[in-house]
Amino acid sequence: MRRFEKCVSLILSGVLALSLAGCSSGSNNKKVVKEAETVLEEITSLDYKSMKSRDSYNKQYIDMVKTISKDETNEYLWSKAKVTVDADSVKTKKGKTTCEATVDLIEYDTVTKKFEKEYSMDDFEDDDEAMEAIKEIIDKIKDKDYTSVDVKLEFEEDDGEYLLVNGDEVFQDVMFEVFQQVDDYVEKSKEQESRIKEHNDAINTVTAEIEAILS
Repeated sequence: MRRFEKCVSLILSGVLALSLAGCSSGSNNKKVVKEAETVLEEITSLDYKSMKSRDSYNKQYIDMVKTISKDETNEYLWSKAKVTVDADSVKTKKGKTTCEATVDLIEYDTVTKKFEKEYSMDDFEDDDEAMEAIKEIIDKIKDKDYTSVDVKLEFEEDDGEYLLVNGDEVFQDVMFEVFQQVDDYVEKSKEQESRIKEHNDAINTVTAEIEAILS
């Protein structure tokens, strides 16, 4: 009888230990997921001050975010980003904890193409009108037209807190493709402006010559 009670006691102790370990792991996983969400929301909300306080990013990246955050259109566009962290992907190995996430965002190319289908810049009297039109375009963009970006975040645990250690990689995954599109768009705009200027200069030259002859 005593042997039976001892066996039961050992089994119950083992079950309790496993239960406690499971609770601890589950609690840690929740912390990791919450921190991953915070990291990605800071980036997509262009919160360069919070990013800077992490000391996990190259200064150049912080400056880039600071610059684009000053533009109302950029802020509005990035406010539409959606962050999803996969709680089942949390893994800890050799002191490093990783998790995977997805950022669904609207690319600049998508906005530009839809804008150019509906409007010309000549349709607006000032920048404010153009801004409102761009916001309306952004609001119309449906989930199927969003682009999904997969991100892997890596953390180190320090006194129960999880500190991001691959900030530059995360930033690049989320932002670089979009920044490249902005650069391409700006370059195309400059080329177009140059062609328009050359065309106008040619017209002005011909007009001046005609006026000189007539006078």
